Amino acid sequence: MTDERTLTFTQAAKVADIAPRNLQRWIFGGKLKATKPDGVHWAIQERDLLEALQENPAVKKSATRGRARPGIRPGCRLAARPDDAPESPASTENS
Repeated sequence: MTDERTLTFTQAAKVADIAPRNLQRWIFGGKLKATKPDGVHWAIQERDLLEALQENPAVKKSATRGRARPGIRPGCRLAARPDDAPESPASTENS
């Protein structure tokens, strides 16, 4: 019997400190060896995960993941303040 530790998909993502979707990409991309012994759930050997982490730089989770940050993304604008609004031509002519 071997002393190798088998990790579930969720455990492996936590050990690697990467998003589960990135772990899935590594498996489907051939960067990480994984099996489905029961035909449903992934089983990942700890040594295979450690090898993959050495070969591939880990993608860290973003601290702002899933939260909208207005004004940061392209095409996103902050709401204009009333004192920032340009004067309309009609209001300057009547003065």
